[in-house]
Amino acid sequence: MSLAFELHDARLASVLLEPGRACLCFDALYIHGETHGWYQKAVLELGQGSIAGALPEEMEDSYLVTGELIVGAETYRNVVPLPLETAERVELTLEFALGERLVLSCRGASLRLLGEPGAQEPLP
Repeated sequence: MSLAFELHDARLASVLLEPGRACLCFDALYIHGETHGWYQKAVLELGQGSIAGALPEEMEDSYLVTGELIVGAETYRNVVPLPLETAERVELTLEFALGERLVLSCRGASLRLLGEPGAQEPLP
């Protein structure tokens, strides 16, 4: 089964910055299966790098309108294949509903789904 996650309409719950890594915790990340999709919590871990831009002042305003992930020479706009586990150079750009923009450049990234999947719905 081929899976992907969608950055558009994702809700970022928190960002945790630690020495050598950043963790982006999503309350709701839309997962695409072959015929169905669902929302699920997830954590995106990024290796050491740099951050530019800003987060929304209030995390309840943290819905994404668009996003782009560059992994090595591959560019993914809004829909990123799973599994995501790489040691390559990564650049993640997130644009939020109220206009904020965050750019993270680093080496390495992995996405981990958390908990149980939400209710499945057929894909168009």
